[in-house]
Amino acid sequence: MGPSHTNEKLMSVFASPLHAVYPRTGFVTLKSGAEVSELPLYDGENEVFARLSLAEARQWCADNGYRLPTVAELRELHDVALWIAPVTLPTTAMVVSARVPLTTDAINRFRSANMSSLQWARIHDNAVDAALEETGFDGNEPVANVGKCWSDEGALFGWRKADGSFIQKPYSGHGDHHHDYASTTYVARVDAPKPDDTDPGEAPVCHTLGEAVLEAAQADLDAGVHEDLGPNDGKRIREYLKPFGLRPPQNWCSVAVAAWLREACEAEDIEPPIAGSPGAQATMAQLRKAGLFVEKRDITADDMTAGAIVIWKRPPLTWTGHIGVLESYDEDTRTMTTIEGNAGPLGDRVWRNNGRRLDDPLLFGVGRLDGFETEAMDYDDVPDDEPVHEGSDPLWFDADHLFARWLGIDKLEEPEEGDDDAEWVANSTGLDISSWQRPDKLHWDAIVDTHAFVICRATYGRAIDKAYRSHTDAVSNSDLFLGAYHFVRTSQPWAEQLDVFCAQLDAIGYGPADILPVLDIEKNEPYDPWEPSKLLTYASKMADVLKERFGGCLLYTSPSVDIELGKPQLFRDNPIWVAHYGVTKPRWDGEWTIWQQSGSHRGPEYGTGSATDLLDLNIAKVLPLCE
Repeated sequence: MGPSHTNEKLMSVFASPLHAVYPRTGFVTLKSGAEVSELPLYDGENEVFARLSLAEARQWCADNGYRLPTVAELRELHDVALWIAPVTLPTTAMVVSARVPLTTDAINRFRSANMSSLQWARIHDNAVDAALEETGFDGNEPVANVGKCWSDEGALFGWRKADGSFIQKPYSGHGDHHHDYASTTYVARVDAPKPDDTDPGEAPVCHTLGEAVLEAAQADLDAGVHEDLGPNDGKRIREYLKPFGLRPPQNWCSVAVAAWLREACEAEDIEPPIAGSPGAQATMAQLRKAGLFVEKRDITADDMTAGAIVIWKRPPLTWTGHIGVLESYDEDTRTMTTIEGNAGPLGDRVWRNNGRRLDDPLLFGVGRLDGFETEAMDYDDVPDDEPVHEGSDPLWFDADHLFARWLGIDKLEEPEEGDDDAEWVANSTGLDISSWQRPDKLHWDAIVDTHAFVICRATYGRAIDKAYRSHTDAVSNSDLFLGAYHFVRTSQPWAEQLDVFCAQLDAIGYGPADILPVLDIEKNEPYDPWEPSKLLTYASKMADVLKERFGGCLLYTSPSVDIELGKPQLFRDNPIWVAHYGVTKPRWDGEWTIWQQSGSHRGPEYGTGSATDLLDLNIAKVLPLCE
């Protein structure tokens, strides 16, 4: 049985750190014209919806250019959003498990002592996730019952019941500093300020690669390119197909975009960021790999830039696709104008489509091409830390910058050199997987094409991960670097856990050229009581044995656990794999080797890209290997 939560012991009040808070989803336009986030703000450091007081919510909005929605706007949001039953705590099971006397006063004291804790926030969010999964939620629609939320009037409001009434009517009596497990924060966009009338002087207007691609597409539109030699065949269409060794008749929307991109790059004397493909979804995969693709659920108005590559499914064969180039976007109506090949009423020409919408259920997303400067610049004006390529105009993004863009950070740190015991695989990405990622849903061709390493869970306490052998067999039969990790539990003897872990490593011949074995050191409540000193002792003893056997040990943890453990020397004496989400770089006191940057990566590597097909995405400055 888990630890008892006494009525007298007040758990610490949890508040999300403002630096870790961000809007995780897109925005929905309401009838009133307000644009409100589809889900509440998210706390990437603690992996929960952000828990902010009213004062903190207002501060975050002021710092980031948003505002709190009004009560009227929140009512509108409830009218259009996906409904799930409100999650209220404590549940009967929680009361019984905590051995609280079944009286109103005792339950109220129990609730008051725990309602502002991180533990209850996680219980609430896990219940919300389970409810969303039951609805088939795909991540692409607003959900309005994720707790109660702060309004612009300073009131908490929400928890709509099935009959349309609200459990939490607008209430402003909590004051500016209240936190509880269900107080969440939706935000609304603030109207963009009007541009000032100041004279920009002689500064040149930036010409992006996307704009150059759009100009190439518009040239073919103006030239009336169409199937003038028969179905899926034409003089210009043959030019589109030729670089790929194809002959008509062929579907040609994707090769047209590839041609516009190639011709724009040639005209601007820059190297194409992707090769292009005869297939729209293959082009999408290239954009993802280059870090240029924005998934539909993540698109904001800022992503709808001129010349962006727009990709859709093409029903009824949803494994095929359609592709075009963005000409313009109307943020108020969320409509776009695109130029597409193989389009028009008969699907036989380059066509301007004025009817595309951002909420189209067939939309995959957009590939941004605005990160490439094509205007000639004075080399003296290039910042010192930006790459300059001899023989051409400087580009604002080289391969590392593209990769950094994919991760949402400014630039990649350079790996240090001089470690003779490690294989340096600079700025490579990888996945970590366990039985949560079913072997039959993993797409290994896509994983191999995209990543450099995969770390598989071997054991959880004394239990063996049921997918471990399937996962490690697949990695071993590829060019990927293999890693294995053990989840440390304090409720089971450390030596017994280590014996099981080492047996699984030995069973697959784990050793040189594999990543150092990993100890996963994190909180595991309520399955293991939080005992910091015991966890440190167990991890230290295990690490000593693994270092003796394999030449080293990699430790997985997070900044919050590091702080709660008192920033132990153990974490300074061993290579660190740090988990820190929603930030531009991990906040770690010391050096790190691998960064788990996201726990909600969706892509061609796993499943169908639904809300439940998620992967952990990691970036490695270095992969420390076994001796």
